[in-house]
Amino acid sequence: MNAPEKKNAIILAAPITLQNPQGSEFISLSQKQDFLVAKWYGHITSEDVVQAAKAYLQLISATPCPKLLNDKSESTGEWEEANEFLEFEWVPAAVDAGLCCMAHVYSQNMLSSSSEYELFMRAAPQLQMANFTELAPAEEWLAGVRPYR
Repeated sequence: MNAPEKKNAIILAAPITLQNPQGSEFISLSQKQDFLVAKWYGHITSEDVVQAAKAYLQLISATPCPKLLNDKSESTGEWEEANEFLEFEWVPAAVDAGLCCMAHVYSQNMLSSSSEYELFMRAAPQLQMANFTELAPAEEWLAGVRPYR
């Protein structure tokens, strides 16, 4: 069964970016075809991850995208402390808002990859998730995957 369609949904005309307290951009949220893209930059912290997760929830409530490309290939940092929030608050809220499928592109940074793998183990029972080391296969998977809920 496909995810329910949202009425009066918006299409993003331009990316939404978030900055950390130092003024550095750490994420850009955009829309591509039938999925949202979360593109991470630079060194990220648990606080950055929680801030971005909350912004994503606001966005998905207004945007008809049951699929998310979470691209951390250009980021570093350990954000494992955010995984409890993501597992118990963000994932259930995102699923309730219509998220069904998530492709995750790993960072090349070992500490960040550890946090990413832990998130995968926590969220996989609730989402169709796949992990990738490169962007192109992640986009191909999202283009072809059919939500099972």
